[in-house]
Amino acid sequence: MVSQNQKLKQNEKIRQKQKLLVKATLLLAFFLILLLLGISGGNPGTLLYLREAGAAPVAGVASQEAIPKPKTGKVILVVADRLSIADFTDKSLPNFQRLANLGAVGLMNTNVTGPRTPDNTYAAIGTGGRIQANPVGGEAYNTYESYNEEAAGLVYRRRMGIAPQAGEVVHLQIAKILALNAEQKYPNQPGALGMALHQAGLRTAVLGNADTDLPPHGRQAVSIAMDQWGKVDTGVVDRSILKADPTATWGRSTDYAALWKAYKSVKDRVDFVVIELGDTSRVDDGTYQALSNVIAGQRRQALLEADAFLGKLFADSDLKHELLVFLSPTPADLALEAKLLMTPVAMVGPGVEAGLLTTPTTKRPGIITNLDLAPSILNYFKLPIPPVMLGQAIRSVSFQQPAEYLQQVEQQVNFTYVARPTLVQGYVLLQIIAIILSMSTIFLGKPNSHYMKKALLGLMAVPLSLLLLPLFPQPNLVAAIGIALTLTAIIVVFGLWAGRNRDLDAFIVICLTTAVTILGDALVGSPLIKESALGYDPMVGARFYGIGNEYMGVLLGAATIGTTALLQRWPGQRKPLLWAIGGFYLVTTYILAAPNLGTNVGGTIAAVAGLGFTYLWLWGRFPGFRTFTLITLVTIVVIGSFIAFDLARPPESQSHIGRAANLILQNGPQEIMNIILRKLAINIKLIVNITIWARVLLVSIVALAILFYRPVGVMQILREKYHSLYIGFVGVVVGSLVALAFNDSGIVAAATMMIYCSAPLIYLVIQEAGAE
Repeated sequence: MVSQNQKLKQNEKIRQKQKLLVKATLLLAFFLILLLLGISGGNPGTLLYLREAGAAPVAGVASQEAIPKPKTGKVILVVADRLSIADFTDKSLPNFQRLANLGAVGLMNTNVTGPRTPDNTYAAIGTGGRIQANPVGGEAYNTYESYNEEAAGLVYRRRMGIAPQAGEVVHLQIAKILALNAEQKYPNQPGALGMALHQAGLRTAVLGNADTDLPPHGRQAVSIAMDQWGKVDTGVVDRSILKADPTATWGRSTDYAALWKAYKSVKDRVDFVVIELGDTSRVDDGTYQALSNVIAGQRRQALLEADAFLGKLFADSDLKHELLVFLSPTPADLALEAKLLMTPVAMVGPGVEAGLLTTPTTKRPGIITNLDLAPSILNYFKLPIPPVMLGQAIRSVSFQQPAEYLQQVEQQVNFTYVARPTLVQGYVLLQIIAIILSMSTIFLGKPNSHYMKKALLGLMAVPLSLLLLPLFPQPNLVAAIGIALTLTAIIVVFGLWAGRNRDLDAFIVICLTTAVTILGDALVGSPLIKESALGYDPMVGARFYGIGNEYMGVLLGAATIGTTALLQRWPGQRKPLLWAIGGFYLVTTYILAAPNLGTNVGGTIAAVAGLGFTYLWLWGRFPGFRTFTLITLVTIVVIGSFIAFDLARPPESQSHIGRAANLILQNGPQEIMNIILRKLAINIKLIVNITIWARVLLVSIVALAILFYRPVGVMQILREKYHSLYIGFVGVVVGSLVALAFNDSGIVAAATMMIYCSAPLIYLVIQEAGAE
């Protein structure tokens, strides 16, 4: 028989093994959570920085030997900067209209690192990523040009340690551009497009410039075609391509005869050519140098000459085999002032269907990003897209009168972009005022608490009213504010009427209607969120599809409080309601996580944590170590499953979660650290700058902290009287903390989620404190 002492020793060994297993599980869970944190949104990647001449090939781009030269036509990229989509509907520009009708057109998001200058916008196109090139992006030369009384080729050799070949165009500031981007946490490789083309044995050319009398030079087009060394195979970018023009602001304009001659001389010797027309840029640079009517006349002349050149290209090009791309990288100065930040792009050629341009990056017909152009050019040549490029290949969809449609889209996007600060800041300000006044009502016992309770319900209703706002015509900002306030009042009145002044019923109606509307909108492609002031828009470009952080927080907060209030309201139906709530939580988590619906990974983690915590406690499983472990494992399984699903899809169909996972698999753990640091930096920036969302989050937290101590005993009363709802309050706090940790703008998600904790909790405290 085994002695008691031996049994104790055996039990101790078992306990030690269990502890070891738990530690190993926690360590694995911690590692996987870090992995999930790394891929929870945005476009992650590694910094590819070529520090010196002769460095090894950059990771992520195949070597020349690995990619045989493709047998296909060529890409002709024409740049006429500072244009608008309205120029493609101008009947006096027949070739612009022909381009829009024969090919596909779109609006391009022009987001860059730093200011929206040609230095940065052109460089982003050639990189396929966010890079900084201001203020030296235009410092490119033919090797024979003079630079500080020396040949530019000699200066380049001294700076780069490489002797340029005869006829090449060189960027003399490539080393500085590399240095400017060395510390970025976004993936970037200046010259990535030209690098990939050169490694595939393809030749590049750049023609034209946008020079004015002012330094530096306007040779930014070189940064589209240059390789990692800042070199283009051939071209003409010096001032021989210009002519004296006494009617032009700067006394010179593009010599289109010389430009055409240069194009014909290189066309058959290169595979990718960038043509900078220049005059529209020069006119815009002179906006404040001459009278407005003079500038308007010069712009009209520049457009007519650009249209004529485009007509010659049409006549000369074999559009069955050659791809013609026409784009405007930078918004005009006046457009920037008017917050019209998107610019036109058009394509015509093989595989391009007449209609609208689109891309998996945006999943929105008619809208692309400047990061999608480089991958599209490589895709045309049937070359692999390097992981360093953040965009995806552009496609086309059939559509009638696309330019006219895009004008309407631009107006709507512009209105949302302009109205968003006023509507959002006004809402946040109302939250702060309402919370402070409500707290004073509690402590001072003022007789207007009845109105404060309605105001608190209004705070909970505003996100729904802003979601429904795009359904109504909004001729101006004043009308939008009036409609939003009216919708909010209707929602509050309906909530009170539906519940016949039963407090929990008002919570149930407002919260569940909000949550169900958000979920339904996501299932049909998020048409309301895309145009809502609390959603996102193509101007901002942080997200183009799915549920963004603002409405993710609203969804989780409203779902938690709505369901727990429902359970509190009908305790006799507890078990069937719990099963129904579990199904609702699963649907909510799926919609947040599904790659085909947009994948908000940080939101998915917050959903599993907050909803899971709430659900387990509702079943009587008080949160503890085992609950935490279970929630962690479920989170890992859920996210891991969706990662596997997304990785199994074709690259063009993958969401950012699959692309991020690919980057991590290809480039290793450093990818995770880059993304974690980037997300941490964004949250720190939001906190340090004390954004308006940070203010309301802070006010909410302070109010909740006070309520735990004053009035004395009121929280204990609420816990006992509204036990299920109390669990919901705690669940919202847990979810908001997780959202804060796992999102790159987690403060926004945490703040919108806390609306559904602070407002109903203060409401109940007012009621229980007998303030009315």
